Amino acid sequence: MANNNSSSGPSGNKATHLFLSVTRTLSAHIPPPVPQSTLREHFLQLSITTLFMVLGTFSVFATEIAVPNGSFEQPETPFADPRMDAWQKAPEPAWYTGGDEFPWGQLVGQFRNLEPGEPGHIANLDGHQAAFLFAQPGVGIFQDQNMPNVPDVEPRPGVDAHFEIGSSYTLTVALRGGGGEMAEGVTLRILLYYRNDDGDRVEVAATEVAHSATAFPLGNPFVDYQLEVGPVQALDPFVNRPIGIELASTVGFDKAGGYWDIDHVRLRVSSDVLISGVQVEDGTVRFRINAQAGRYEVLYTDDLSGSGDTWTVGGEIEVEGGMDGVEYVDSNPSNAGSRFYRARRVP
Repeated sequence: MANNNSSSGPSGNKATHLFLSVTRTLSAHIPPPVPQSTLREHFLQLSITTLFMVLGTFSVFATEIAVPNGSFEQPETPFADPRMDAWQKAPEPAWYTGGDEFPWGQLVGQFRNLEPGEPGHIANLDGHQAAFLFAQPGVGIFQDQNMPNVPDVEPRPGVDAHFEIGSSYTLTVALRGGGGEMAEGVTLRILLYYRNDDGDRVEVAATEVAHSATAFPLGNPFVDYQLEVGPVQALDPFVNRPIGIELASTVGFDKAGGYWDIDHVRLRVSSDVLISGVQVEDGTVRFRINAQAGRYEVLYTDDLSGSGDTWTVGGEIEVEGGMDGVEYVDSNPSNAGSRFYRARRVP
């Protein structure tokens, strides 16, 4: 298990992308200090168009990892549908005998929001659709990069990311409880996992959300709940393993009944690495890297269009910690017009 795992309750925070950009000027400009509380993995954009010395102004950002069908928009449905792209459903348990009216596979699916102005319209639903999940023991959905194939179902890989050393992860899920006269205290589990060598799903971190009239008043909008894990340590068993996401009903038989609405599943990664003090002079790019002690690799790309993995390792540096950091020098910057840099711990 990683150290400093934590979970939090309702949160209105949205993952954002703020790029560290450097704009060429003919005079030096000293950037304002960045608070230590906002240290995150940085991308640095350099437009290699002049040989004058330039210092960069920058902003911090956290990277959002794409969650396939995270807002449950596919496939489209005019009302409700048990089909769900990218997500796999928990297998039917031996005890379940309600298949005549509600087959197990229909206890979770997707529904379309009503039009604005209609009774039951959910104002803060992301997109046009969300998911429903019945509060029965064992009902759940999950996704990861290595999901097993299901007969007669086209393979749809899940989230494409790995647990990296030094990185922290925040999973955010929008929830609505109380559907179908749900009882007080009915629980839903939010989970991050990895698969071991046998292919079994193994928990990395989890939190449970309990329904109550206070947390989810009748007709309430979606409320964000978060799960946090990290920073990932070198000896954690899930290092470099694909990330898995699971949402599952954990209600007991005594309180079973009702359903949850789920929407806007988001996964964000951040890293305690800071790039600053950028200089471009005589065709050479220099900047400093501040981070916790350890070995880091600097990656660069000339293309952030999102078409595939275009990052290349430019070199490695040893960081001893402290306020001064370590200087990194790129003596062969791109002539393509732009270059983006990032730094991370060596896997």
